[in-house]
Amino acid sequence: MPNTSGIARLSEQADRLLEHVEEAQSLLTAIILHIEQHAASLSPANAQSVTLEAHRQFSRADRKLLKCKLRLIHERSRHEDK
Repeated sequence: MPNTSGIARLSEQADRLLEHVEEAQSLLTAIILHIEQHAASLSPANAQSVTLEAHRQFSRADRKLLKCKLRLIHERSRHEDK
């Protein structure tokens, strides 16, 4: 019996995780733009700290998406083998 429900569940999870990646990327971009516009009035250390934290959040979301996509690929290949 093919595991189509597992594939559907992983596909839905991948869609949600993609939204998180896009949100984190948007936040990171907004922070970088803000820093560019206000660089003269911002502490370099604080700007770097905030940017690195936003990048860490983006990286974490991206890794979760990658892991989910790899599980989905594996599940689909198992489904095709049956």
